[in-house]
Amino acid sequence: MVGGVKATFIALLAVLLCAGCTTPLPTLPTDFKSLKALAEKGDAKAQNNLGVMYDFGRGVKQDFKEAVKWYRNYLPSVRHAQQAIGGGQIGDPYAIHVDFYFAKDSGPPKGSRGADEPIINWLDHQISAHATGANGGVGREPMGELKIEGVYPLGYIQMLLGARVKRVFARTTAHFHQVNVDHDVEDLATVTLEMERDILGTLCIGRIGAAGHPDIGEIKIHVLGSKGALGISEARPEVAIYYRGQSVEEFRHRRVGVDNDNLLMQNFAEAIDQDGSTIMDARVGREISGTVQAAIESGRIGKPVDVG
Repeated sequence: MVGGVKATFIALLAVLLCAGCTTPLPTLPTDFKSLKALAEKGDAKAQNNLGVMYDFGRGVKQDFKEAVKWYRNYLPSVRHAQQAIGGGQIGDPYAIHVDFYFAKDSGPPKGSRGADEPIINWLDHQISAHATGANGGVGREPMGELKIEGVYPLGYIQMLLGARVKRVFARTTAHFHQVNVDHDVEDLATVTLEMERDILGTLCIGRIGAAGHPDIGEIKIHVLGSKGALGISEARPEVAIYYRGQSVEEFRHRRVGVDNDNLLMQNFAEAIDQDGSTIMDARVGREISGTVQAAIESGRIGKPVDVG
């Protein structure tokens, strides 16, 4: 039984690492022997293609463990930006801003409930929204966007700069959705971060509603340095599919695979190969959680809060 669970886990990890990468990258040998020889010399594209062959059993016996081993390159834009910052291409970073807007519907807009109508039941609403993938904070306790989504932009900031947050100041409001107004939890927040090395960080986070954006949301990062700056727009190549009689519960946006769509596994694999550290560990995870809690408290009291 344990072996079956382990095999399932490895298969799932391979799928997550290569989300959408069902097609090998072109202009390389297609036979297994030649491709493996090239991959073993460190060719990034060959390593990716070899992972695909193992993952789907193309020209070789399917082996999810080998697939995970070779899915190690073509990292997302944030990973590339991290390398650029670490290499000194923009000098010493002194400011960072993250926009993190989640465009999934959260029911009736603010102000739509009549004075004699009951408030929206949080749990019932979230269960109903979950059918379309538009959920956010499923549970009996109403949660604002800082608690639901705050770890993501803070994770980006930590990954890029590796600087600890010392103090936060947040402003929060229920701006878009009636369910958030009814339960006094925010759907929009701005947060200012005082960080180590005198770095100033800001982030805007919110659930803007599907009608407010043509895609599933907006994730953009801007970093200013002493010698330059960089901007990151998280790549989300998708195809939106519509057809007559389509169910309202079907999520219409379908992700497609591209070169840089996967493989944050690289950092994990390097840590194993070189006995090094990963981008984020349990300590950083606790610090990010502490920053979220401090931001929530700051939004509640309207004053800066130290991150313990």
